Amino acid sequence: MLGLSRPLSDVLMGADALGRRIVHMVLAFSLLSIVLAVAFARALARPLNMLARAATRFSSDQSMEKLPLKRGDEIGILARCFDQMRQQLKTDMSNLYDRQQELTHLARHDSLTGLPNRMLFFQQLEQAMREAIPREQQLAVLFVDLDHFKDINDQWGHAVGDQVLHTAAQRLLHALRSEDTVARLGGDEFIVLLQGVGEANHLAAIAQKILDNLSQPMRIGGQSLLIGASVGISRFPQDGNTAEELVQHADQAMYEAKTHGRHTFALYHPPMNS
Repeated sequence: MLGLSRPLSDVLMGADALGRRIVHMVLAFSLLSIVLAVAFARALARPLNMLARAATRFSSDQSMEKLPLKRGDEIGILARCFDQMRQQLKTDMSNLYDRQQELTHLARHDSLTGLPNRMLFFQQLEQAMREAIPREQQLAVLFVDLDHFKDINDQWGHAVGDQVLHTAAQRLLHALRSEDTVARLGGDEFIVLLQGVGEANHLAAIAQKILDNLSQPMRIGGQSLLIGASVGISRFPQDGNTAEELVQHADQAMYEAKTHGRHTFALYHPPMNS
């Protein structure tokens, strides 16, 4: 009876204070939980973002982004596995690129001498013709055919013949300027592109220099071999308007040189067509 006579506020005073403390504790722990959750999410998301960024950059430009490799948890294991994978991929891609470059080179160059082949020479000749027209420059094509090369192959074998071709290619390169182009058409036939040439006397001097270099003895396999060449010359634009015409006319001039005793040169002139 005495207890019922007390005011309700007095009875609930202790309960209200306890409730407020409980609310404060719940709010404090909730705030602490939110802070910890954010910190944990950031700690977890940062390495994952690094992995995602590294994967994206590597797939786009093969760049090697930094990875959390020193972590001891599952993220560290994942990072190390990804790093090994991208290192292997980079090595494989580098080998593939080198192989592609090698195949491209082989497709456009002669495997024996390393000189440009017929396809690359015609491309360079056509490009030189396009550039020479607005500049009003002259070009010259020299068709070089080795004399008596078949006799060397028959007497000493194809291995010695290959060495003769390789030596002849090097001598052609040494006889010309760095901006000139030397190519091998096949067999014992070489072709030369001269840019910015002058009068016929200038071409004659170059052709004679080629003949002199090729006529020097070649020391191959313990043997001293003598070989010469015949050279035919055509000029652009007076001897042809296309690459095929220039090469064909230089070839005709070369055969003209062979009919005059070999080891000489001849310039193309229109009567050769007949």
